[in-house]
Amino acid sequence: MKGSLKAIAFFGLMTLLSVPVAVSLLVPFGNAFGSTGKVVSGKVAAVGPQAIVVDVGSGKNLLDVGAIVQPDTKLTVEGKNAPIGDLSKDVLVGDTVTLRYAMTDNLYAEHITKK
Repeated sequence: MKGSLKAIAFFGLMTLLSVPVAVSLLVPFGNAFGSTGKVVSGKVAAVGPQAIVVDVGSGKNLLDVGAIVQPDTKLTVEGKNAPIGDLSKDVLVGDTVTLRYAMTDNLYAEHITKK
């Protein structure tokens, strides 16, 4: 009986969570990324012209956050705006960055900041 109650609660919660997601997909976004972003800071694990992976946390709490880089992603290096086409030159594996990303069907990088 306990297992079935957990299953019912789980599926009920998933139904409640899926409604706002479905509604948010119908609302037009202010930009290509959407209106809400999440921010993480960490060391770059991998970088390429169309993607970046940032290691966040440490030890057992290590998490890799990978985001797709679009032409309208903003790049700031040492306080100055840089062209996103220079991402692979300006941001190297091991650099510490702050990544603001939007979560839709994938994770999309909105702004990458290297100090």
